[in-house]
Amino acid sequence: MDKKIIISIFARRLKEKRIEQGLTTTQLGDLVGVNNSTISRYETGKRDPDLQVSIDIAKVFGVSVEWMCGMDENMEANNLVKVYEGLSDDNKKELQQFVVFLSGKDK
Repeated sequence: MDKKIIISIFARRLKEKRIEQGLTTTQLGDLVGVNNSTISRYETGKRDPDLQVSIDIAKVFGVSVEWMCGMDENMEANNLVKVYEGLSDDNKKELQQFVVFLSGKDK
């Protein structure tokens, strides 16, 4: 995944989680050891955090660093493929029908 995309996803998720948890940039900064303007720069994508700050932020929110960076989506897809591969042929057919049904609901 492109670094700019990762930073963009991190920035968006950081702001969403901070607001969701009712934290100010100052409060979050205090929890992870940076000042509020640094948190603001992370949220706008103007600066990317080092690994330790990324880990600390993820811990505050109770999520993984991978989730913060948007890398969870590929991991989820890979896990789904593994589960699918372990199904019986009958269950694979049933799952395929259900996926077709769900995709029709989204239209």
